[in-house]
Amino acid sequence: AVVVGYYKGKGARATFEFGGFLVGVWNRERDVIQTIAKVGSGFSEEEMMEWKERLDKIKRLAKPSIVESKLEPDVWVEPTFVIEVAFDEITQSPTHTCAWKDGKGLALRFPRFVRIREDKGVEDATTTDEIEEMFSFQHSSSKQIKK
Repeated sequence: AVVVGYYKGKGARATFEFGGFLVGVWNRERDVIQTIAKVGSGFSEEEMMEWKERLDKIKRLAKPSIVESKLEPDVWVEPTFVIEVAFDEITQSPTHTCAWKDGKGLALRFPRFVRIREDKGVEDATTTDEIEEMFSFQHSSSKQIKK
């Protein structure tokens, strides 16, 4: 996923001024990044400090024009970093814009930061088509299991 913004954090995380990412996936058809998750776990305290420092170097005053988002992070950043995210499942969402259709998008449920993907550029990130395919496969698999 592509990091498009970050949240400053609350409670114990307020000390680090970093609470997690707002991330998106690449919509090749429309040439935009659409949000798919707020990632707030999987970081060590050291990583939180490192990410804050890294992201502050690319922060923006306004949402980048390439980003489609209904959410407003505390800080927008230039879409530069690609991260690997683990998650439990893909769900429909009224707040995320990935594969937006009929008032709903797709979102990652229980997303967790795994690692930065320095070998990937923004255009190499997972696409909305891939997310839609995973979502439909997830639903066809669960129907087969229930029978």
